[in-house]
This record gives sequence, structure tokens and C-alpha cells, in this order.
Amino acid sequence: MTVGVDVGGTKTAVALVGLDGVVHDERRNPTAGSAEDGLALVAKLIAEWQGEFDVLGVGLATPGLVRGGVLESAANLSGWAGVAVGPLLADLTGRPVLVDNDGRAAAWGEFLHGAAVPGSSDLLCLTLGTGLGGGLVLQGRPYRGGGLAGEVGHMVLVPDGRLCGCGACGCWERYVSGSALVEEAHGLGMRAAPGRALDGRSVVAAARQGDPAASTAVHNVARSLGEGLAVVVTLLDPQTVVLAGGLSAAGDLLLPEARRALAETVIGGRTRHLPPLRTAALGSRAGVVGAAALAREAA
Repeated sequence: MTVGVDVGGTKTAVALVGLDGVVHDERRNPTAGSAEDGLALVAKLIAEWQGEFDVLGVGLATPGLVRGGVLESAANLSGWAGVAVGPLLADLTGRPVLVDNDGRAAAWGEFLHGAAVPGSSDLLCLTLGTGLGGGLVLQGRPYRGGGLAGEVGHMVLVPDGRLCGCGACGCWERYVSGSALVEEAHGLGMRAAPGRALDGRSVVAAARQGDPAASTAVHNVARSLGEGLAVVVTLLDPQTVVLAGGLSAAGDLLLPEARRALAETVIGGRTRHLPPLRTAALGSRAGVVGAAALAREAA
């Protein structure tokens, strides 16, 4: 068994995963404000499992720029940035820890056990949550480039556009993410019910019920998703594109317009073969399953 940890901007998932990708146990908690507090809770859960199972290693997936076990920066995890999260968790658990980007972990999970086209060697995974992450599998292996490949959410698609948490303006994630969906809906006049906060889930639910503002917000996000994909597909031409993360649960609402926007804006879109756009077969577990699989490299 290995353990996969997927740290998100709002939630952290920890799962005990078999070599076949089957999740045997999983816990989800709000993401702590600091790496020290968050990893202490993770270590406590792992200690419980170690009493019953042989935990060979831990895969830790985080958003942002990861290199050498250090989370160098993360726009949506300010209290974790600059921390050597890999060594810290290894000290707390006594197990080898491999740290990687959450988009790359989700991509690897979907490639091995999820939505990849059978027989394919390439896959692009987009993680749509609080922000927008990305991960690549090229020639059958996770692709890291110099260590930071896959941060597609911070491609600038709208010069002088919305300010991003990374400090730039017009990043793709400011138009395609759960927070972007809420901003779109709010700008169109949608308000939360009394005593409740407006969030991505409530906007999607309202869109399913035909709310005009929510439906337009979903349409705008889907359109931006397809337009950004045109850039990535032009560069890489992946065999499969997979949407993971919490917002991927709205794939039935997002994908039709995203496909249209991709076909309209990518070079040769009307005649070329476009990669299939799919939602994650592993659902919200793509990150933990992929992180657990990556942990086998460290074990």
C-alpha cells in the first residue's frame, strides 16, 4: 500500500491506495492555514493506517511550483509556500515521500487507472478547483520538464485582464476555475441565498435549474476553457484531455461549449482530429490515486 495526499486550496484528501489503484480508505478535511499544521494531521492519519497496513511510501500532491521536495510558491496556498514539505512529512511519518504538482499527480492517476484513451502514450489533465492546474504525461511518463512543467493555469490569455494571485494579470485560471465561475456569476447579478455563501457548487446547481445568470456564467467559463485549450493543443496535440478537480463534476455543462470553442479557435479545428475531452474517470480521487502511484517511485 501507498498513501496519496492531495492538498487543495480548500480541502485536503488523504487516501490509502493499493498497487491496482483501488482506494481502501480516504479522509477529507479543510486545508490547514500552514504546512506544519496540515502535515501533522496527515501524519496522524497515516499512523493509524500503519498499525494495520504496510505503508511503503507517501505521495504528496500540491498546487503551485514544486521542486526538490519544496513547495516554492502557490497562489492558493500562501501559508504553505517556501516550506520543505517533503522532508517535513518524511520526518513525521518515517516513510519516503515524493512531492509533485497536483495536476501532474491527477494526470498520472488518470493515465494509469482512469480516462486515458487505451493504447495512448500522451495525456493532458486539467484540475479545475479553487484555481486551475495542469499535468502532462508524455511518452508514457509524467512530464516535468525542468521541474515546473504543466502550470497552464498561469498562461496569460487576456493581457491586462483580471489580477491573479500569482501577481500577473489575465491568467487562464482567472477565467476557468471554481473561483472564476463564482466571480462570473456575481458579476451577472447572482447572489447567494440568505445565510449562505456563493460558491461554485451553488452556481452549478442553479445553472442546472435554468437560472439565467448561473447558466451564462457556466457558458463563459466553458468558452474560456476551450479557448485556452486551443493554445495547449496547438503546442502539444495530446491524445486525451481530461478534466479533474471539483468543477469537473459540471463536465456535462462545460464540455459541449468547450469543444465548440476549441474547434473554432485551434488551428485547423474544422478539419483536424481533435483530442477527446473527458471528465476524470477517477472523479475527485484522481489526485490521491496519482500521488499514491508516484509514491511507488520513492518507496
